Amino acid sequence: MTGECKKTQVRAIVVSALGICDKLTDKLEEIDLNLARMQTPVGNSQSQPTPQYYQACRFQVMVETDGTGTVSVDDVLRFRVPPVLARLAQVLAMETGDASADGADDPYVPYKTTGFILSQMARLLGRRFTEGALKQAVCRLRKIMAGHGCARLLETHKFMKAYRVRLRRNKMCAVAAAL
Repeated sequence: MTGECKKTQVRAIVVSALGICDKLTDKLEEIDLNLARMQTPVGNSQSQPTPQYYQACRFQVMVETDGTGTVSVDDVLRFRVPPVLARLAQVLAMETGDASADGADDPYVPYKTTGFILSQMARLLGRRFTEGALKQAVCRLRKIMAGHGCARLLETHKFMKAYRVRLRRNKMCAVAAAL
């Protein structure tokens, strides 16, 4: 092969590769547009990104007469939850817990083991509450919280079957409010 023939082949390969790159770039732009459309709420073309909450000083659950609840995070974020999830949020936000894995220096409310949660839920609901129902309720609560940017507030312990809301203890909140 002559040098001129090799140059022509190299040019053809480069042009082909550039054409493929252009097609890939177009496809990536199309995907980005589709993702932006999916993340924009209907009727609001200029949506603000949802702030992510990693901890809270105030996590309040107000139960209505029909059993549904309104969860308030730091008096800024409010959303409604079904009756069972309202009771679960109340239990998880309690200042007391029975999980022994908490360190004394942990500034958050303690973890609650599944046994503790099941007994509290049975007491609040007035009926038996199973472990399967607890797992389902935790998943449903986490999904609702994710829609409001606060899914990371609901923690699962790494080694134990225990859950908690990443809520600062009252003493720590009083110090933070004083500053």
